[in-house]
Amino acid sequence: MKTALIHDWLVNRRGAEYILETLCEVFPEADIFTLIYDPEKAPETFKNRAIKTSFISNLPFAKEHFRLYLPLFPKAIEEFDLAAYDLVISINHCIAKGVRIGKGARHICYCLTPMRYVWVYQDEYFGRFRAILSPLINYLKRWDRGRADAVDIFLAISNHIKKRIRRCYDKDSAVIFPPVDMNYFLNGSSSRREDFYLIVSELVPYKRTNLAVEAFNELGLRLIIIGDGPCKKHLVRMAKENITFLDWQPKDKLKAYYSKAKALLYPQKEDFGLVAVEAQAAGCPVIAYRKGGALDTVIENKTGVFFNHRTKESLIDAVRRFDAMQFAHGDIIENAKRFDKVVFKREFKELVDAVR
Repeated sequence: MKTALIHDWLVNRRGAEYILETLCEVFPEADIFTLIYDPEKAPETFKNRAIKTSFISNLPFAKEHFRLYLPLFPKAIEEFDLAAYDLVISINHCIAKGVRIGKGARHICYCLTPMRYVWVYQDEYFGRFRAILSPLINYLKRWDRGRADAVDIFLAISNHIKKRIRRCYDKDSAVIFPPVDMNYFLNGSSSRREDFYLIVSELVPYKRTNLAVEAFNELGLRLIIIGDGPCKKHLVRMAKENITFLDWQPKDKLKAYYSKAKALLYPQKEDFGLVAVEAQAAGCPVIAYRKGGALDTVIENKTGVFFNHRTKESLIDAVRRFDAMQFAHGDIIENAKRFDKVVFKREFKELVDAVR
């Protein structure tokens, strides 16, 4: 069965790219199609694979500012020639599922989310230009909803996204949780925790890192924030001396922080939330906002605690409740095993075998 893997863009290494890497292990002979490919920033594993890109990759500044070409995305994804492929698997958080497949082929969409720009975060992405750009937003919504009808099977990364697929596309979906390299994060983990809390996050508004800074300014407890983004300077100015900021860390150092932190703070609402699972794989409990993917990944009072409102007071209350509790290292590790890469590969292969 000739297989194609469709990815929105390959210009960095984050959760979506790790999913693609894992699917390449399941389908080692598959060809990869993507709008833009930057070999300098994408994972090393793709350098020896056939990567087929769109015309957008040849446009000025496409690798750095590809989102400026958003109006061209539908045309670019539809121009890929997939007539020779029997199975097409799209990894979609923007445009990938819009490909046109050959007659008799099957299309499985592993949906990280329906297009964020138009369905979820219009204000965050378009800001004060939202009203001016409303014709473009409405066009992309119509196109995105229309192309959903060409997908044979939708898979969702979480129950939260399963509901969003139903709301946006009126389609049912099965849930297969994204893969985590369980063995890597488990190796070297310890039940002994040091006296600091941890955030690992892109520092952008919707991550709500400002809540953690406000709460820990008041609590006076030690907090380490790993990450970068447009909000970093403002957060640094807000923070008191008990809060330390670090740039993005190499994977081995990040694992070390997971293995030592008293708890991971998770004040954002995520579609799934890979960081929360990585932390638990290293034995670290989680203090999370009770929304989104955290409801799938954190077991209340067993692998972490929740707070109900995105306010400083609600987070402070959760930290104090957490401090009064004890968590079994083995329970946290066992929960993380549900998301192991081995489980993902088995479930995905079983599904594909069933639709051949």
